[in-house]
Amino acid sequence: MKYFDYVYYRICKAYSGTVDRTPEFSAVFILTVIQCLSIMEIDSFFNNYIVDMNIYVILLIYIVLLILNYIRYIFQNRHSFLELDIKWRKEKYSNLKGALVILYIIIMLLIIIIPGIFKIVV
Repeated sequence: MKYFDYVYYRICKAYSGTVDRTPEFSAVFILTVIQCLSIMEIDSFFNNYIVDMNIYVILLIYIVLLILNYIRYIFQNRHSFLELDIKWRKEKYSNLKGALVILYIIIMLLIIIIPGIFKIVV
């Protein structure tokens, strides 16, 4: 969970510089998409042996993760953006860690998109 706490913190930090008034909500939605993509990747790695991923299963997983993330990051104070900001405000190598978070997001998206493109082409 610590990794996802950090991803949530970095997304919140990125959105706090924009006109978005509630970066916490945006970060929870984006984090939930990332977690859902991760679950889909793990399932596709095992050739859908865990569960047959259809749109309803994915939507159910997304809603459950969204509720859990909302409770963890917005409802509880110990994992709020302010608490995480105090924890990681003066971290070393913050640019490198931020780049690794962005790289993780890009890789997760590419792993989903590239097989879909090859299915369409072939």
